[in-house]
Amino acid sequence: MAKYCANCGKELDENADICLGCGVLVNKENKKTMNNVNSGGNVKKKGLPVWAIVLIIVGCVILLPILIVTLLGIFVFNNIKEESGEYIDKAKDYLNDYIEDYSVTEEGTIGDTLEIDGIKFTLKSSVKYDSIGNNIPKEGNEYLVFFFDIENTSSKGKLITYLNFNGLLDDKRMFPVFLFNEIDGVSNLNKELEYGETTTGYVAFEINKNWNNFDLNYRKLMDDEAITFYVVNESNSGNLEV
Repeated sequence: MAKYCANCGKELDENADICLGCGVLVNKENKKTMNNVNSGGNVKKKGLPVWAIVLIIVGCVILLPILIVTLLGIFVFNNIKEESGEYIDKAKDYLNDYIEDYSVTEEGTIGDTLEIDGIKFTLKSSVKYDSIGNNIPKEGNEYLVFFFDIENTSSKGKLITYLNFNGLLDDKRMFPVFLFNEIDGVSNLNKELEYGETTTGYVAFEINKNWNNFDLNYRKLMDDEAITFYVVNESNSGNLEV
């Protein structure tokens, strides 16, 4: 059987110890290798196992899209976070502008009756509380509660709610708090009034005890007119005076 050089493939003499083509020494390993090649024998080649190839394919098909979606989500979230901060700031500015942008049509204080949009509001009293039921204000604060008699003199039903009120406490804007408790049988103001119907109710604020002047405004939603009741803190407890 012919033999060949393992280095250059040149046919060798049967008893040759060196290849005349390239000068490489001929040994048993070379002979075995070349004989296997020449005879078509199986020669093991180094490469990735099947399971490794499968894992690579699975990773490309499944993990790569997940990675892309995750990175995209992070990018979108960061953008939304930045934009949402801007939207929140704009919303606050708009709300402040809305609250401040109104004209007072009628003014009064405790005992007076003011009318707006066919609704008559009579401020019966304004009382300070250190607590109301289980509701306790923050340290240094108290509840300032306004009690009203209200009558609907318009030709249609009206929703009267504490949410239409806001206050100005020594030039600081204040918003009412909702309390489930009744005070001397009077509930937090929130009622639908039909024509000619009357009701009583209160509006409560949590404010700092060291206050001087409180302006209570009632304003119909999306309207540019309001009524205002002015109250001055002349005592440490009980009813407040003009």
